[in-house]
Amino acid sequence: MKRVSGEEDSVILAEIRKLRTEHTEAANDNKEALARLDNVFKEMVERTALLEQRVVNAEERLGDTEDRTARLERSVAFLLHQEAKLAAKCDDLESRSRRNNTWHTRGL
Repeated sequence: MKRVSGEEDSVILAEIRKLRTEHTEAANDNKEALARLDNVFKEMVERTALLEQRVVNAEERLGDTEDRTARLERSVAFLLHQEAKLAAKCDDLESRSRRNNTWHTRGL
């Protein structure tokens, strides 16, 4: 086995210290990056929760609007039917009135 000299020991120790310093700096950089990512993730979770609530609210409003539209469509159909019946009744009354006027005019 070969023995390492004192000068070589110093070089090796200096390299080890340098590697330890680089490792510590890299670990600190990683911690800072993870902290930033954690903050970004928390913001995204908050935004997602807000967006989910907005979607739920929009779906509720849409459901309400669909229900109201269905009621209005039924009302319009009923009113159109009623209008057609009233128009037919008016036509009938006008026809009767004309016949009665003709009958009274001939009777004179």
